[in-house]
Amino acid sequence: MKRLLSALVCGALIAAVCPPSAWAQVAEAASAGAETSAAFSAPVSPSALPALPTSPISGLAPLSAPALGAFVPAAAVAHGARPFELSPRPAAPVAASAAAAPAAGTAPRTAAAASVESAPLASAAPVAATPDRARASAPSAVGGLRAAAEDVGSEAEPPAQALERLFTGSRSTGGGLRFLSAPAEAGLPSPLSAHPASPSPLSKPAVYASPVPAAPAAASAPAPAAAPAEAGFVRGLWTKAKGLIHVLPDPARNRAFWNYTLGQALVTLGFNFQYTALPGLIATNKSDTSKLSENRAVNWGAQAASSLMTGPLVDRQPVKRTIVWAYLGRGAMMALVPILLVTGHFGFAAFSLLVGMAGFLQATTMNAASVAFNRILGDDDAYYNRANAISTIVTDAVGVIAPLLAGGFIAWIATIFKTPLMGNALAYGIFGATLLLTGLLYWRWLDIPRDARLDVRRALLAQLKGADLGGAQVKGVSIGDVDGKPTLLVEVAGADPAAVTGLPTDFQGYPVRAVAARSAVRELIAGFRVAFSDPFLRLYLIATTISTASGDALTFAGLTRYLNDVLHAGAGAFGVFLAASSLGLALASAAMTLVKDPAQSALAPAAKEFRSALAEDQPALDAASLDHASAALRAALPDVLDGYKDEWVKTPDLARDTKTLGTDVTARAAAGVAGALKITPAQAAALLDSTGAALDVRRWAAHRGAKLLAQTQADAKSGMDSLQRQGRWAAFALAASWVAYAGMFFAGSMPLSIGLMLISSLLSGPQGILWSSLSTRVIAGSYPQDQGKVYSAMSFYWLACSVAGSLLFGWMLTALATSTALYVIAGVLVACAVSSVILALRSFPIIARR
Repeated sequence: MKRLLSALVCGALIAAVCPPSAWAQVAEAASAGAETSAAFSAPVSPSALPALPTSPISGLAPLSAPALGAFVPAAAVAHGARPFELSPRPAAPVAASAAAAPAAGTAPRTAAAASVESAPLASAAPVAATPDRARASAPSAVGGLRAAAEDVGSEAEPPAQALERLFTGSRSTGGGLRFLSAPAEAGLPSPLSAHPASPSPLSKPAVYASPVPAAPAAASAPAPAAAPAEAGFVRGLWTKAKGLIHVLPDPARNRAFWNYTLGQALVTLGFNFQYTALPGLIATNKSDTSKLSENRAVNWGAQAASSLMTGPLVDRQPVKRTIVWAYLGRGAMMALVPILLVTGHFGFAAFSLLVGMAGFLQATTMNAASVAFNRILGDDDAYYNRANAISTIVTDAVGVIAPLLAGGFIAWIATIFKTPLMGNALAYGIFGATLLLTGLLYWRWLDIPRDARLDVRRALLAQLKGADLGGAQVKGVSIGDVDGKPTLLVEVAGADPAAVTGLPTDFQGYPVRAVAARSAVRELIAGFRVAFSDPFLRLYLIATTISTASGDALTFAGLTRYLNDVLHAGAGAFGVFLAASSLGLALASAAMTLVKDPAQSALAPAAKEFRSALAEDQPALDAASLDHASAALRAALPDVLDGYKDEWVKTPDLARDTKTLGTDVTARAAAGVAGALKITPAQAAALLDSTGAALDVRRWAAHRGAKLLAQTQADAKSGMDSLQRQGRWAAFALAASWVAYAGMFFAGSMPLSIGLMLISSLLSGPQGILWSSLSTRVIAGSYPQDQGKVYSAMSFYWLACSVAGSLLFGWMLTALATSTALYVIAGVLVACAVSSVILALRSFPIIARR
């Protein structure tokens, strides 16, 4: 027993830091033990961006209250996959087997494998993938990777081999052969082998097939070269953790995503300190309650004014520079609050002035951060919802703890300093410190991918500086659609655009045309015209008017009044309710990561197996190339189904069966893999055959493709899809959340009120995530060249509603008696619920407009 225990401890350490081959020695040292199966499944990679803050507590999101709903993906950035050479394995010695049967998990090398081995891919001319068909849809979710582990241990497995298999996922035979625990599928094409008669060191089953026992290898057969085994148990856990961190397939973008998200988490920490301190800082008694609404109105008004010039500023200035300086400016202003209090200059007027200036910069950071986030996502639109949900989970997790920390901090400071409100003022100081630190961190570590079109615009602007254009002054260069073509628009002032001379007719492949210089007011009007001409956006704006207008007043005036007059709660109660709200949103975001789009997740197991086989056969390939090849296989199915849907819209009775589906998906995957690896489609098809990926696709289509075909054909008829269905149910859930929020004001006890707040936030969470994607689909898909105008107009509308609502509802809730105010609150929340139901019933199906 001691030897077994020692072997287990040593083995765990070795498995964590050493290659699994070291386990051969550890396993031989164990003389006793019990048979153990090894079925360690791979982690589920969930799928599900900045969510619309339409939760009952409006304005608690770290970036915005009636913020931009969703953001526009930046132009696709090409990944630099490079050509590669296929590296053959060393030939293993082969001898005739007494039973003349292949070893388990092996299969004769196919002709396709031989052709791929002999093809000099480095010299092959790169063949681009088939042109991507423009899609205005954003996936509702990205599915998880299904584990493919199977326990097939021997009935009489020796203890040493059982121990080895427990930690490595493989075991050794008497002749030293190591093979994976999962059985092979009879007849599965082996990955690229080095010798026609040598068994493949990979024994991968077809992911969707049932295991078929294979004939055992003859005892006299010489062992082939050892194949790389799976990682040990401890290292496997680390691999799973890294898989959860791997949100985007491109390493550089994934790193930028986490740098951005961690910065937002830091801002969320300070933001909750600010929100927790605000009621006590300026509303020390009931008569001062209206000051809360007035202060919030100042903030919203400053953001509305900022939105008039945010679009041109973000367009013409480097995004990173804009974010950094705006955060530094906001941080400096918030840090002045405790200084003013200590020096005796703090007052409502001075505080409102600081809040107004900070609000102006807040709108700038919100919009610049939106652009930065979408630049980071780039062409990884299939990961949009997952990135959104994970980012929200991180910030909401901080939002759960931060209000509690803030309440404790304020109470602790009150015991140290006798100066009234010192704790509240220092909480603002912490908010300022987090903003300053975030600005510095972004300046140092946030790498935002460049926008290719933005580079073209800036290059033309630099070329035109000082040029004689017939007396016209160049104010800027933008891109817009002219006659259906992306065109560089040179904005001029001082002359009629038609009289401008000296402009090039073409610049880096884009036509060039002179237009009148943009005006913030004209752009705002143009954005409103676009937004209210679209049925979806028009209804979206109208239905969210009441909730946006009443959000701040219900949070600060209504909730504060309820806590003080009904529950008679202490000063820290407000922070507890903020924490409950954040917890509900965090749980909802976590649940959304488990929501899968069937088309996006269907080939995830096959794509994972394909990546593993490709990595073992071609060790020269880097991780990015492997990820792009795997993603190409995974994306082939939704691309094909989208094509079928378009065809069924035109020809509803067009025949499509599972066999055709398997063939088309395989062909689309080959084109995508060819583009990812810079090889020919024929070579890519051979890779799919040799690794078993093509067989997996065909088997999946045969067994499970009929259901997706039927659903796609039904969607073509109804105009719906997975994202729209999820968005509809999310709107119904939001209606229920408003009802729960109304019930909270009549609960009469602290625990029940907190519970209803939690339920309300939990029900509202999916709506923020899913409707972000829906609005992105409509704006980016139907109005790609007017995105800035539309977002500025929508932002201005919501901000204007917040200003008016804060003043109106804030005054009303302050003037009315508490019992009357609670019934007014209930009526407002019921109206919000009715608006959400109307939104769910009348918004779908979404009609794309181009």
